[in-house]
Amino acid sequence: MPLHERVGEIFLANNPAQERTDFSDSLARFLVDDIGTTDREELSVVLLVESPHIHEILYRYPLAGGAGICVRDILGKTANRLFPNEPIGKSIYDDHPDFLRLGVMNVSRLPMQDDAYRPFRNDACEYGFIPQEENGDCRDDPEWNNYTGHMNTIRKPALTRIDPDRQALDNAIVEDLRGRLSCLHENYPDILLVCCGVEVAQSFYNKAANWEPVIVMPDACNLPHPSRNGWQTLNPQEGQCLQDIVARLW
Repeated sequence: MPLHERVGEIFLANNPAQERTDFSDSLARFLVDDIGTTDREELSVVLLVESPHIHEILYRYPLAGGAGICVRDILGKTANRLFPNEPIGKSIYDDHPDFLRLGVMNVSRLPMQDDAYRPFRNDACEYGFIPQEENGDCRDDPEWNNYTGHMNTIRKPALTRIDPDRQALDNAIVEDLRGRLSCLHENYPDILLVCCGVEVAQSFYNKAANWEPVIVMPDACNLPHPSRNGWQTLNPQEGQCLQDIVARLW
């Protein structure tokens, strides 16, 4: 079952089927798929990042905003190459020849941060993505607010309070990620998987990969999340990971 439909089953389990469908359809607007991870013989490196945010929702591909610019800049500096003046997500999405070996996956194809949803649900429709007449369909819906609240807290593994809805949502994200990782491993057994961020990417990768049967990625390494210049200062192990990326791509 697709992730947005699974979420409808979790948060509107006792509601009529049509209400669950309407809720899931509202969520589908925010779903952002992976890029560069299928049908590319050249694929060699995949970055696993957290989840879509505002720019990703607008443009419909990962790393479409500031984090994508950071990745482009650091890879260009490390490889001593000049890349297009655009977020790296756009270059991959457009099949730019410099990035045919690089793909990007989100842990969650739905935004985890509640503030990623807000600009598309306010009265002004500031970003123009959701038409005005559709804007208010779930803005004040308690199930919607319950969902976004739980999604936001999933990013904080230190929270220990047990909540059935949050655990079900966590499991749904893990299962969705695991399915994509399984396909990636099957089609590209020698891929270098780079988990970008400790609390989300590394944490969810470990949960997804260690469900039975275990998925073993022969090559994997860890970097910080690239947002807020997270790749500017790296420890030696992270620096080696970055060098390994560059060696595989160019």
